[in-house]
Amino acid sequence: MAERAFTYGKTSYYDKYIITGSLAYNDSAAVEEKEVVRPAKKTGILDNPKKLLALTFILAITGVFVILWRTAIITNMNTQVSELNNKLNVYYSQNEQTAVMLDRTTDLKYVENVARERLNMAVPQAEQKVYLDVNIPDSVEIPVKQERGILKGIKKFINNCLEYLY
Repeated sequence: MAERAFTYGKTSYYDKYIITGSLAYNDSAAVEEKEVVRPAKKTGILDNPKKLLALTFILAITGVFVILWRTAIITNMNTQVSELNNKLNVYYSQNEQTAVMLDRTTDLKYVENVARERLNMAVPQAEQKVYLDVNIPDSVEIPVKQERGILKGIKKFINNCLEYLY
């Protein structure tokens, strides 16, 4: 006996065979059974040895490429560091030369020679010489203002008495 679909108004109930119409059984209207085709199970990469080998090869090549790329970057950075060290050594040598020249220019004989030859300076004459007394003490005396008035005089007397006591 064939399975059928029953239609009640707009609602249909389907079984294996789709049969529309009345509730009466109709053999001639039986629809051939369709064979259900299921999609083949997808196989993963790990199930196929050729794909697994290809994936392993690609990963190995990628790893080698990354290692070479990293080594190239490190080599480039080392080259830049050595160039900067060379520049630093040049600056150190220029600094030492400048220090030597500075020491030479502070030498009194060199200063005297430059003053005579380049600047056309001469030794001062006796009337051009000025002497300063450096033994004067470094102190300043502030003049005391004269206070006038009876109250100010009494205040001054009390302050003098207090200074005498202490």
